[in-house]
Amino acid sequence: MSAYLVEKSPTAYAQLERVKERFPEVEINTYPGDFTAIAPALLRDIPQNAFAFMFIDPKGWRIRMDQIAPLLRRPNSEVVFNFMFDFINRAASITDPAIVSGLGELITTTSWREKLSMTPTSGISLTDHRKTVLVDAFSATLAKLGNYRFVAETTVLRPTSDRPLYCLIYAT
Repeated sequence: MSAYLVEKSPTAYAQLERVKERFPEVEINTYPGDFTAIAPALLRDIPQNAFAFMFIDPKGWRIRMDQIAPLLRRPNSEVVFNFMFDFINRAASITDPAIVSGLGELITTTSWREKLSMTPTSGISLTDHRKTVLVDAFSATLAKLGNYRFVAETTVLRPTSDRPLYCLIYAT
């Protein structure tokens, strides 16, 4: 078994380097820097005949999916993506061009903005409507970019309230 770990923060990366001592039976490869910039090296370094299970947990929500698409399309791979719903939900209502552009790089499918502005069906809360639209749109992005046949989502609620905080989206 091997692990390929990426960390942008120098302080957190220093801690990540110590993981190697704790698990000497695992080949651990660490990479300092931005995940999207490191993605080509990961694609090169992960053995081509190995099964790869990727956990992508960006800090925040700004990630250019087109930059990691080659890694997502890697054969014999699965991914869990931490989709920061609470932050993305708030950002989706902002009209600032930089925010709009950033969301367009994360969610590359079309018409999700129009669906988001629609009135929810009777009996559906606004939060549930927005979550369905955003998660479905991102799931479609992930499925398309990675050529995944199956995509499923699990919601993680805020610890002190019955509201979604983030969604773990699994694609295989």
